[in-house]
Amino acid sequence: PAFTVKQLIQEIMDGLLHPYDPLPDSGFRLMLRTATKDWRKAILHSIGASDDADLELAASALGVAIGRLPPKNQFAILVGEGENYELDFPSEPLDFDDGTCWVECRLRDKETGGLLVITGWDLRQREDGAWLVNSIDWQDFRDQFRPGIGREEWMERTH
Repeated sequence: PAFTVKQLIQEIMDGLLHPYDPLPDSGFRLMLRTATKDWRKAILHSIGASDDADLELAASALGVAIGRLPPKNQFAILVGEGENYELDFPSEPLDFDDGTCWVECRLRDKETGGLLVITGWDLRQREDGAWLVNSIDWQDFRDQFRPGIGREEWMERTH
């Protein structure tokens, strides 16, 4: 509950980048533990697991899925299997004062500063004040992962 929205996102992203520190799959368990029930369900379904899957096994399966080597897996960047990136928060989180919040987080190339990915984080607040991730929107700007049909106009406006 003491973490700000930005601190939570930084912890999750760091956990994914170093998923085996301090324990095997700890970064993936963190991702599952900081998810709302609906987001956890979506993550579990993405790896073929049931809603009531054992989170230890699910964390391991999630690590295998995210860690598939590039060039075919755009999310491998999250676990260090792609470009080296740094996080950039271009604006303050948008807190709607109703227990919901949205924040933009960009992944920029560490060497060139070039834009790699924009993520939009939708969060929900628990009664104890802790923020949980409800969904993440992913806009990829790397050539090999250009946005699909319907995202072309959005991509051109942000360059």
